[in-house]
Amino acid sequence: MPDPETPTNANAAYIDAVAHGRVEPFGHREHVRLAFALVAEHGIEDAAQRAARILSHMAAAHGAPERFHVTMTTAWVRAVAHHMTIAPELTDFDRFLERFPRLLRRDLLDAHYSRDVMFSDTARQAEVAPDRLPIPV
Repeated sequence: MPDPETPTNANAAYIDAVAHGRVEPFGHREHVRLAFALVAEHGIEDAAQRAARILSHMAAAHGAPERFHVTMTTAWVRAVAHHMTIAPELTDFDRFLERFPRLLRRDLLDAHYSRDVMFSDTARQAEVAPDRLPIPV
């Protein structure tokens, strides 16, 4: 009988691997993958909270807690979730990215946030609404 603490699918396994520091390197694609897995497993609101916990812990563990950014984390989770609602049949991350390669563009959020807002101390510490276009959900 499988251990109930052992992830049984690709999304849960990926979340577990990230949370336990087993995904290296951890760049933009891996952040998007984490958002995809968290939304698939937990829904958008819980996904944003879980992403914040995982990523803030990860930043602190690497000696750089100041790198964690609340608004950026939440905005990316919402952007990924929006694309997931467009194509709910895409449950495989690689196929999802084939359909929505723009999610790999680091500047995607520029349509929603000015640099002044996104890189403010307020946005780093708490969720701030977009000052350009809302992120559809």
